[in-house]
Amino acid sequence: MNKYITIMISSRNNAKFANKVLSEIRKELKNIIEKETLFGQNIYKVWINEEEVSSNETWDECIKQARENDIVIVLYNGEAGWVRNKKNKIGICHAEMMAAIESSSEKVYVIDISNGKRGKTEADKIFYEDIQSYRKMGIAKNLTELKDKVKKTVLDATLNLFKKGVKSSKKSQNLGTILEWKKFNYEIRSKKIKEAMKRNFEDIKDDLVIYEDNKRKILCKLHALPDSATVSAAKEKVGQPFLNDIYISEELKKFDGGIVHFIGCYKTITESQVRKIMGFPDVILIKDEFGIYVADKIYKIQMVFLEKCIDESNTIKQVENFFDWLYRSGEIEEFIKRAKDRKEIILKIAEKMEQ
Repeated sequence: MNKYITIMISSRNNAKFANKVLSEIRKELKNIIEKETLFGQNIYKVWINEEEVSSNETWDECIKQARENDIVIVLYNGEAGWVRNKKNKIGICHAEMMAAIESSSEKVYVIDISNGKRGKTEADKIFYEDIQSYRKMGIAKNLTELKDKVKKTVLDATLNLFKKGVKSSKKSQNLGTILEWKKFNYEIRSKKIKEAMKRNFEDIKDDLVIYEDNKRKILCKLHALPDSATVSAAKEKVGQPFLNDIYISEELKKFDGGIVHFIGCYKTITESQVRKIMGFPDVILIKDEFGIYVADKIYKIQMVFLEKCIDESNTIKQVENFFDWLYRSGEIEEFIKRAKDRKEIILKIAEKMEQ
């Protein structure tokens, strides 16, 4: 086990920031971070490619380090870095960030040092578009600001690692409310999951709730999957809930959009299981820390599968994790738009049925 908290600093090598070459700046940042101690002991080890990789293995080693390091700090200067060959559209800096996010999105921190400048290659444009949807720790306009921002990032990331570790160890214990929920039958467990989910919404009735964003109210329906999706008796508790949207059309008229279905899953759920519940494979499907978000492109059905709802606190947190992702990713407006489109579809079907 590595006795250090390992940090990778990713950036262009030869480009300049504040009249200094970034490779030299990275060496300065490495020295600053590695000098920090806890009770007199050094706890950080910083990886920068200038010092540890030969030219013939640069790409593979950088990707490997991006996956393995505990914290990855991306210094974004508007350029994606060199590409492996002329046909490729992903630069090394972009590839490092993608590999780090694939390993754990929570460990990646972006600091914008571009001062509004952007590269002109196609790889630069693709990197720019990708990085806009990712969270940033802020902007640094000069070397002093950059050093301060890096120090704060390392502190925040260290605290986040610690808290995540504590929460993870708690989840593995069969104690307290986690043990209590294990003893529930399906009916009670389903009820408890939905009650916990309601804490994040405005409750109406019959598991109908409202989510509000900038005074736009979206009607949502809560469901619970009280066991694994492979267990038929548990899966039947959910079925294909969007087939019943038509019966809530009168209630839906009072709101801006809906219906969005939130399913609290006691265990994990796979992409193939979600596709089977949807009934067709060609959907938008996003898997993240909260679980799986799925949206139909034609009928605008939206379902959010929240994984590991093993007690009240974890269930509440998973709802928060979903909305945190929704805003961080910039998907909130698409989420609202699909909900509005879904309302129009449901009301149109209801109108035809009445004729």
